[in-house]
Amino acid sequence: MREKFVTREGVIVDNSDVSIGEREETTWVWTEFWLSRDDFMIVKNSDGIFAFDLVERATGSDIDRVSFDLEDIVSDYSGQWMGSIENRPDNVQSATLYGDDIEDDGDMGDAFLNSSKNQIGPWINYNGQELKVRVGGDWFQVLKPGDYTREQYLKLYMNVLSAYTT
Repeated sequence: MREKFVTREGVIVDNSDVSIGEREETTWVWTEFWLSRDDFMIVKNSDGIFAFDLVERATGSDIDRVSFDLEDIVSDYSGQWMGSIENRPDNVQSATLYGDDIEDDGDMGDAFLNSSKNQIGPWINYNGQELKVRVGGDWFQVLKPGDYTREQYLKLYMNVLSAYTT
């Protein structure tokens, strides 16, 4: 948990003066995180990345953030349902694509395959389930099934996605 200062607009009452203005408030931000005996840590969502800093300070250790090789994942898991590309030298410089097998699309398939990616959407068959996954440079999310547990996330990372880290 960490303290966060936010500025909000609201009614300010000062003796008999009432006005609309900005005031600073303190809120608390919290997240869930999981530490593994296999020397890695996962936070529940991107709002929780501050947990890495807290654990580093508390333990006096350095935590290296994971970085996924998106190109290798696309190469090994055909049938991407989404993908975001960036830094293209052509008229379309960036795009987010959605559909089925986007890498096979007649108009954008080659652009997707040959461009720098910042997000991909592989279908991953794991433990007898077809998982709809979204992977970014340093994060992943299981969209289907929607009830994926903490333990399942950890096992998916250890048994599948850790092979794609750099």
